[in-house]
Order: sequence, then C-alpha cells, then structure tokens
Amino acid sequence: MENRCLPKKVPGFCSFRYGLAILLHFCNIAIILNSFAFIWSNNLLVTYTPTFISTTLHVNVRENGLLSSLPYLLAYICGIVAGQMSDFLLSRKIFSVVAVRKLFTTLGIFCPVIFVVCLLYLSYNFYSTVIFLTLANSTLSFSFCGQLINALDIAPRYYGFLKAVTALIGIFGGLISSTLAGLILNQDPEYAWHKNFFLMAGINVTCLAFYLLFAKGDIQDWAKETKTTRL
Repeated sequence: MENRCLPKKVPGFCSFRYGLAILLHFCNIAIILNSFAFIWSNNLLVTYTPTFISTTLHVNVRENGLLSSLPYLLAYICGIVAGQMSDFLLSRKIFSVVAVRKLFTTLGIFCPVIFVVCLLYLSYNFYSTVIFLTLANSTLSFSFCGQLINALDIAPRYYGFLKAVTALIGIFGGLISSTLAGLILNQDPEYAWHKNFFLMAGINVTCLAFYLLFAKGDIQDWAKETKTTRL
C-alpha cells in the first residue's frame, strides 16, 4: 500500500466551467466588485484632479502641478501606514483576518465617498478644497490592505487567477469611469462634478455593502488541497 498526499486534480485553468465556478462564490464576487469600485474611484480622481483644481480654484499651471501631486504623495504615505496597521492588528491578534480586511476595505472605499461629498458642499475656499481632495485620494490606499489582498487569504492556490480576473474587470471600471466622466463634463459643465462624485458614491457604497455581507478571511474548502490515499 502506498500513501501519497496529492493535490486535488481539477480542470483548473483549462476548464472555463471550473474557473467560472470559482468566481461565482460570493466571497470572490465581493472582492471583484470592490476592486472594480476602487479602480473606478482611483481613475476618476487621478484623471480629473487637475481638471477639478483648474475649474474650481482657477490656479495657473505651475500651481496646479504642485497641488495635483500632493494627494498622491499622501496616498503613498497612507499605503505604508495602512500596511503597518494591518500587520500590527493581525500579529497581535487584536482582530481576525476577515475583520481587518473589512475594516480597511471600509476605510478605502467609504472614506473617499465622504470626502468627495464634503468637497462638493463644504469646500468654500482654497484650503478646504485642497484638504478634502487630498484626503479623498489618499484614503483610497487603505484598500491595499483590504479587498485587494483578500484573495490571498481565502484561496492562495488560485491567487494569481483571481488577481488577474479582478485586475481585468478593474481595468474596464477605470476605462468606463474616465470616459463617462469626460462625457458628463462636456455635456453638463454646471453639475458635472455632482453627477460624477455621486455616481462614484453610489458604486462604492453598493459594492462595500456586498463585501461586508459576504467577505471571508479563511481558506475556503474549494481552495484547499485534498489528501488522496492510493492502494
């Protein structure tokens, strides 16, 4: 009798049906939707931050360049801080993996919504506009410790596959958001920013709600290796 620990033989990447079955798990759909929301928001803010600054603050090109770079500098810092915070919470076992992922996804998806709404209604001067715009951009970085890494928690065997799919769908979100925002700006300049930011808010809140309901933090049964005994 010969005992061997063999990985489960599955069609995997050679089978469309098996790949689709993996993607249709609610925990994976939650990751995909929130990656879509993240890239939608990120592309909208990255692409149109200079335009927003020019149209609302009426600053010259040199000043606009300095202001446009400030949110991304702070986004880099927030990304480092988020990584340290998540590692601390996990290493000290203060929160479970799923709680940490939900926390940082909420910070990265919902906080930018709060700040862009504040940008529309509370930015009465130069400084408040810069502050809210910077916070909206920088808090997106918390997502890197949330849904953007969650696939590694639930399915390390299929992380490459899941990451590729979420990136592909996210690219479509980025293309749609930047294109649609440009169309809205051209057709309705007076209320364009309200429409763009409230559309972003609706997408983010909807996707976040789905994630909070269905996200997981442990390796799923379908992603585990099985032990097979051969006689």
